[in-house]
Amino acid sequence: MCRSKDRRKPITTIVMFCVFHAQTTLAQNNPNTLPTGGHVVAGSATISQTSNASSATMNVNQTSQRAVINWDSFNVGSNAQVNFHQPNNNSVTLNRVTGATPSMIDGAVRANGQVIFVNPNGVAFGRGAEVNAAAVVATTMDIANKAFMEGKSTFAGNGKGAVVNQGKITANDPNGYIALLAPEVRNEGYLLAQKGPTTPLPWPLARRLPWISGATSSLASLLIRPPITP
Repeated sequence: MCRSKDRRKPITTIVMFCVFHAQTTLAQNNPNTLPTGGHVVAGSATISQTSNASSATMNVNQTSQRAVINWDSFNVGSNAQVNFHQPNNNSVTLNRVTGATPSMIDGAVRANGQVIFVNPNGVAFGRGAEVNAAAVVATTMDIANKAFMEGKSTFAGNGKGAVVNQGKITANDPNGYIALLAPEVRNEGYLLAQKGPTTPLPWPLARRLPWISGATSSLASLLIRPPITP
């Protein structure tokens, strides 16, 4: 069931998307789970973390305008949070999972800039998930490091996983956007953007999305290619 209940005035666009009426049951992480095996493969950033019996925090401090981090896994438990500290709201961090499991985000992800989650196995935001960033992309497609660092935004690939949202994803920048890109997309939560529209989209064919966040967005001309057939 699709729903739109948040009527707070600062949010001017709330777009809901639902593929199936039946809601999905998602597996949950250990409450203190954090992403593992992070390696900065492009740009400059450092990763640190702390934890105790009741919570866990990871901080990614990025000093370059763009950065790519390869992760063995990117899961966030319900008592955990991942904070991206970036130079400005136009900075972008591409988080790519190279392991064999989907990403499960049950806790908080916060960024003053833009975050991209790439996992060909799928990305799921649980009911307690809260993602707050200048812009958010979750996709099963990928982009080459060189192309991304050059400022390009062309995603392609054969990722078979789904992108599922049951939580709350907020684009906090006036020109922010949210894009959920995969062969199968299910939204059973909230997508909140100050300047829309917001785009949860499966790709049936190649298409441009100039409306994702308006003409000033860094991904305003995002190009989605259909899956590559062997």
